[in-house]
Amino acid sequence: GRVAGMRNLNRSVVAFVGIVVLVAAASSCGDDSSGSGSTDLPEVPDSEFVDMTGRDEIVIDAKDNKFEAKFVTVSPGTKIVFENRGRNPHTVVPVEKDQFETITVEDFQPGATGTLVVEDDELYPYYCSLHGTATAGMDGRIRVEADS
Repeated sequence: GRVAGMRNLNRSVVAFVGIVVLVAAASSCGDDSSGSGSTDLPEVPDSEFVDMTGRDEIVIDAKDNKFEAKFVTVSPGTKIVFENRGRNPHTVVPVEKDQFETITVEDFQPGATGTLVVEDDELYPYYCSLHGTATAGMDGRIRVEADS
C-alpha cells in the first residue's frame, strides 16, 4: 500500500519534472544569440577546480543531488568515468548541445557508470536534467587544459 503509493508518487514527480524541463528547454530555444550557452554560466573561481591533469582516467561521483568533484581540470584525452553512487537515477547532459553524448537516465541508474573522453582544450559544463539546470542544482564543469 504505502510503499507502492510512494513509488507511484515518485514516478509522477519525475514525470512532471521531466515535462517541466522539456517545456523550459523548448521555450528557451533561439533565445541565445551568442551561439554558446556557456557565456550565461555563473563565474567559477579557478580555486574551485580540482586539478586532475596528467591522469589517464578520473572518476566523478554522482550522489543524490550533487556531483563530486563538481569542477575538475583534466588533460586532453582523459577518460572521465561518472559513477552513480546515490539512491536515485541521474543523467549527465552537456550544457552546449552536442558537445558530448548525453548519459541517459536509462543508462545511469544507481550503481551504473557512464564514460566520456574529452580531447579539446575547452570547458565542458554539464548537469543532471533530473536534479538541476545548466546554472544551478546538480551541475558541474570539466575544464581541459593541455599539459604545460
